[in-house]
Amino acid sequence: MAWWRRRGGEARNEGERMAEEVEHPSPRHVARAERELSHAADMSEEEVEDAKEKIERDFLGKLVRMLSRLNRDVALRLLTGYYALRDPEVPLSAKAGFAVILLYFINPFDLIPDVTPVIGLLDDAGVLAGAWMYLGGHVTDEHRAKAEAYLKAQ
Repeated sequence: MAWWRRRGGEARNEGERMAEEVEHPSPRHVARAERELSHAADMSEEEVEDAKEKIERDFLGKLVRMLSRLNRDVALRLLTGYYALRDPEVPLSAKAGFAVILLYFINPFDLIPDVTPVIGLLDDAGVLAGAWMYLGGHVTDEHRAKAEAYLKAQ
């Protein structure tokens, strides 16, 4: 039985499924986020900077292309993580975590490829939600405000 049916009925569309996953990430997605974040613990400052360069090159383009398919909360969290990664006040360990999760979003060939209809981005949303449980404390009101402003401009 699909996870959304176990949670009280079938969601009508990808956006609703994403919203549910963001609010209540499945244990599978939390475990995946923990595995992804474990890679961040070993990242050096140089590796974080390399990841940041790739994210600077590829993140906003993919976000804009996928915006129509993303739940607003997912897009907001991705952008907030992006702005936290760029903030010099955020500790290196948190930056590494944000970098790993943003690279997971950029990578089209993750656990469930993004081109898979309906569930491709759902996987990204779930992993993001799982990671947010660990990284959300490093997000400031300024990061959220920049993310909101970016979304409003789109």
